[in-house]
Amino acid sequence: MKTTYLFLLFSLLMFCRMEPLSASHLVVGEMSYKHLGNNLYEFTLYYYRDCRPPAQGGGNPAAIFSDDPAFISIYNGQNFFSFDSVFSTEAVVLPEVNLNACENTSGAFCINRIKFVMTKFLPPSSNEYTILNARCCMNESIINIAGPGTTGHRFYCKIPPANVGLNNSAVFSPVSNNIYCQGKKYSIDHSAVDIDADSLSYGFALPDAGGGPNDPKPLLIGGSLPNYGSTNYLPPFSVSNPMPGISIDEKTGMITLNSTIQGTFVVNIFCNEWRSGILLNTIKRTFIYVIRNCNFEVVAQMSCDTNLVEATNGNICLANCENKTIQFKNKSTGAIGYHWDFGINGLQNDTSNAFEPIFTYPDTGKFKVILIAYGNTCTDSIIQYVSIYEDVLSADFTYSGQLCTGSSIQFTGAANSLNDTIRYWKWDFVNPELWLIRFDENPAVLFDKAGTNHVTYRAFNSYGCMATAEKSFDISTVHVTAYHDTIVPKQTKVDLYATGADQYFWYKHPSSVVDFSSNNTPSTTVNSYNNAQKAIIYVKGSNIDGCTGTDSVKIIFTQGESFFVPTVFSPNGDNLNDVVKPILSGYKLKYFKIFNRRGQLVFSTTYPDYGWDGKLNGQPLGVDSYYWVASAESEGQGVKIFKGDITLVR
Repeated sequence: MKTTYLFLLFSLLMFCRMEPLSASHLVVGEMSYKHLGNNLYEFTLYYYRDCRPPAQGGGNPAAIFSDDPAFISIYNGQNFFSFDSVFSTEAVVLPEVNLNACENTSGAFCINRIKFVMTKFLPPSSNEYTILNARCCMNESIINIAGPGTTGHRFYCKIPPANVGLNNSAVFSPVSNNIYCQGKKYSIDHSAVDIDADSLSYGFALPDAGGGPNDPKPLLIGGSLPNYGSTNYLPPFSVSNPMPGISIDEKTGMITLNSTIQGTFVVNIFCNEWRSGILLNTIKRTFIYVIRNCNFEVVAQMSCDTNLVEATNGNICLANCENKTIQFKNKSTGAIGYHWDFGINGLQNDTSNAFEPIFTYPDTGKFKVILIAYGNTCTDSIIQYVSIYEDVLSADFTYSGQLCTGSSIQFTGAANSLNDTIRYWKWDFVNPELWLIRFDENPAVLFDKAGTNHVTYRAFNSYGCMATAEKSFDISTVHVTAYHDTIVPKQTKVDLYATGADQYFWYKHPSSVVDFSSNNTPSTTVNSYNNAQKAIIYVKGSNIDGCTGTDSVKIIFTQGESFFVPTVFSPNGDNLNDVVKPILSGYKLKYFKIFNRRGQLVFSTTYPDYGWDGKLNGQPLGVDSYYWVASAESEGQGVKIFKGDITLVR
């Protein structure tokens, strides 16, 4: 048995070394799984491949051939669990899709779909399992990432730990096309179904990197779970804007596409599974869009406006469950006539030849609306789905906790659907420096910055209908600033001041042999005892919202006069040792000057409270040694000159 395994491993390694072909032919890739019972799982991997001739931009036939078998590795947590070489169970060429009857697309489209199925026993584990397949590389014509010809794909799915419960992954709808026309609007179905009836939400993510040109079909046997990372988009493209004119409906997975430029683009689409408000699993689909120039005589385009909460989203016109009337918008070009079919089964009069009809649906349901646009020699058509439901929704929320920076605020939603149940929630927390989105039912949020925050709470029932509540509140902070550290002769009274709060309380370190003239005022006078050598004084400030802040002052009591300047300071903005200044006891400062090595004056002051922040003419100076000279006067010793060095570090 050991000999057989080693022979198989050697054969696979030789196969990989002899096959340097990259996977530039891949159009789509995705992986999903199904729990069959008794800890047995069925995994399905799809490759959708561009089977046009290479001269037309298609994939290398030898690279297409090298896809079969697929290498699939499983990791338990970070540790290798198993490897399988899986041969395909299906390889078909999808029927050609004619994008528009008024434009000849013959020969522009060819997608071959290959399917791999693997059944595996996975014992219950406290870790999640990762099922992984990696391939290289992307099509070199892709323009929204750098180096696509050397950037690989990664297709994977994850099985949650055993304590989460049994789960079946969501499964994306089949792909029918990846070539579209510049300047034409499309509604593309990237929705998924989940047999567990988990709530699903959708969005865009960074493309998942995979194999490289030196290892186009990685053989992952042993070791730890590889970290291939992600591929960043080239500006101006980003996760929220991966290509021109694209958006995704986060509830339905329907993509709206209307690209203003031609080119080839990679987009990573995710589908999140939610159960009881907790994110359970995520599947991803890597998709390659090809946008080309097309010449149309007629283009059928439509949308719909409603007086409801949700208007057109992707390929679905959503109602808020309280109104069945929809105003359809006609965006067609080049047509001389129109025909609308509003999709009610069994009715013949649910049609209109108006340019922009208004239609009231007699009942609830999902309806397929068809618009046919007639030209002089050809026609074009478009399909739009309409969802009509009856329900009454309401939403409100409360929040509790101190409205202070650094405090956690608890948000509690209160939503109701009269004839249905609330299935999932979305919270948007927005201020000038924050846009946080949460999907749990009752989130707790920590705010680090002071200012006005606007919160939008949305609750959705199983139909996709929505109720909204919005509130704003202020987060405040207290930055208490006390008098600077100082050195004074013994038995000298020291006046301290604090700012930044509404109320103050002064207290001392237990070892400090001093008392105060007042504890609950912005200022106080510190009186020292004969044996006092050092005192640390604290002031705690609070505002009307109950937010607090603290600062401290160090006082050193000397036997006579003293003049002290630190030898090192670090002006790095951390509020610790950011300025350098003289500390005097029994002296009156006449001047304090700092010079660089070339003798250039970089700082000068006659005020002991005013220190140098390491800048010259507003620009930070570099790490170096500087020379200082000071003049100070005392009653007993007259005017004296002090000199020394100081090092600036950052």
